[in-house]
Amino acid sequence: MKINRRDFSILAGGWVVGLSGLVVRPAPVLANPTPFYTAHVYPGSPITLSEKALRAHGEMVIALTFDDGPDPTNDTEILRLLAQYHAVATFFVIGNKAVNHLDLLKTMVSAGCEIGNHSWSHPMLTRLNADAQAAEMRQTNEVLAGAGIKVNWLRPPYGDYDRQTRAIATAESMETILWSIDPSDWKSPPAETIAKRITRDLAPGAVVLMHSIRAHSVEALPRILDFAAENHYRFVTLSEWKQIMLRVSSPTS
Repeated sequence: MKINRRDFSILAGGWVVGLSGLVVRPAPVLANPTPFYTAHVYPGSPITLSEKALRAHGEMVIALTFDDGPDPTNDTEILRLLAQYHAVATFFVIGNKAVNHLDLLKTMVSAGCEIGNHSWSHPMLTRLNADAQAAEMRQTNEVLAGAGIKVNWLRPPYGDYDRQTRAIATAESMETILWSIDPSDWKSPPAETIAKRITRDLAPGAVVLMHSIRAHSVEALPRILDFAAENHYRFVTLSEWKQIMLRVSSPTS
């Protein structure tokens, strides 16, 4: 059966109801789903919004996220560009890198950005037992907490998670989040390709995956920010994104 993007959005909304406990192991190279295929983007969430609903409420929001840092050179340039466009992002950091760059992470938070947990050493979490998964999450959170940084989100490396991963994240006071747009910038395509892949699929509520360790991703960022500004989008942290999604999806909204 051929399913176009509009059909897929409707089907996804129907599937969400029974998926909160389902074992899901999405691959990072999935075709970009619609922003509210919550079984992929926001596992276990009750949110089943449509792009139309967000537009109707004037919520032209995008959650821009950067994985695999911190990278002092690239992240500093990303922060400069975000400030230039009055934008913010969420940075998912690897704990064994973050421990050496806590001042940079504090600067990110001071700039209005958010820090998320991307594990301690970037393993495939589902290949680890429960204790090892918990250690990957907990050690990173402890390092960040020592710098006064509160973490609300886990992004499992490679998008690899299961029911156990989510349960451990919840026990560590985190929610699991993935993405709706993946330009495959980790393969280091040209900046123009990265920008084109993102702007082509941009929609209200999108969660964009990028990697701050890739120079071409940084090079692509001004084009993405320009496109977003021209189309009246605004960038929010994931925590603000969540609040907007919940508010718009509320029956009283």
